[in-house]
Amino acid sequence: MFGPIDSGEISTNSYLITIEYMDGVIVYRRLWKNSRECIVTKTITGKDVSIEFVPMYPIFIPQYLSNYILCKFRNSIVVAPKSSIEVYFLLPIEYAVYVRTRKYFDIVDVFSDHSKNKYSLYGPIEKGIVAKYLEVVSNTKELKLTPGYALTKLVIVNNVNDFVEVSRVLLDAHPLKLYYRLKSWHVYTQLLRLEIISKNTAIVYYDKPFTDNVIELEDPVMIRPPRLYSRTDMLWGL
Repeated sequence: MFGPIDSGEISTNSYLITIEYMDGVIVYRRLWKNSRECIVTKTITGKDVSIEFVPMYPIFIPQYLSNYILCKFRNSIVVAPKSSIEVYFLLPIEYAVYVRTRKYFDIVDVFSDHSKNKYSLYGPIEKGIVAKYLEVVSNTKELKLTPGYALTKLVIVNNVNDFVEVSRVLLDAHPLKLYYRLKSWHVYTQLLRLEIISKNTAIVYYDKPFTDNVIELEDPVMIRPPRLYSRTDMLWGL
């Protein structure tokens, strides 16, 4: 369950997290859920320090190579000329554990319940983009929330006078946002808009949240959004 962690346990599909507060020290452990074998142990000291469990962008496991995420649709979408469609998909996410004071925070641990972690090259070898590769399934109806995933709403707008097939969408973790509900596993992105400008090119825009009563994830320093842009150009195919 997302939010501040008091002494106790949190269980995901694969892992068990335990937190102990004692004499001004916090002992954090992550164990395999089935075997109870300890994988990570960290001792945290300091005054007014707390631990927080939050959703995280799927870019850190197995290692942080890129802020880009290439979502490949298992069921591609064909959009009629000069029309639009709303689709939903479940974006696989990771989990992070923050250590926090009143003014500062940092990542203590990051992990994922998803076993398949791949990278892909979007575009030509000479100037393409390395991206985390994720397979997703689109649906025109809002999907049921599932632990380990963020519900994503994507509006696809076809601005050309032809049918266009969309088989993937390229996201950037810098302008992408995650929102969650306290004491639940519910995670959402903001509304995304894919503007098709030719048969092979499009622009992804990052809009506002499409649901209420959620908390915006406080981004780690390395992926805080830039102030000058909030778009991703898809120049090498849809």
